Amino acid sequence: LSVLQDSYTVNKQKSVEEVDISGKCLSTYKVQGSLLVKFKNLNDCSRRSMAVTSLQSVALPNSASHQQILDSQLECTQSYKGGIIEMATCNESNVFRPFSKEGKGAKTEIVTTLKLLKMEEASPMPRVEQKTSQHSTLLFERESGKGKKTRYS
Repeated sequence: LSVLQDSYTVNKQKSVEEVDISGKCLSTYKVQGSLLVKFKNLNDCSRRSMAVTSLQSVALPNSASHQQILDSQLECTQSYKGGIIEMATCNESNVFRPFSKEGKGAKTEIVTTLKLLKMEEASPMPRVEQKTSQHSTLLFERESGKGKKTRYS
């Protein structure tokens, strides 16, 4: 969902704090013709998700950036036609710092692309009672087997 998130169109501010799956992050926007480019330094995000894995680990205190193990960046490009997103692409880069030198080394690249293929007239939706819907942020949530939700912060 964060690939479609666009706080610039609403606020017209070049730097906006957004909340999504990456946490609470400062996003910088730049307009280039019909393209809207968003950049996030994921190292500076707060409320990042904590991975739930079988690996035994100990959480480190959130302190100076020199202690961060990953160097993570996100850049998204959205193209518009007639005020509608035609295509959105996000590139996320994660460099494992202990084994890297000058950006080279252990690195993952994640590319997400969404493209509008066609538009159709919307059919009337049945009225939904307020009790069945719940508003929340795009922060990472994990549901346990007991029906409890855990929001990572």
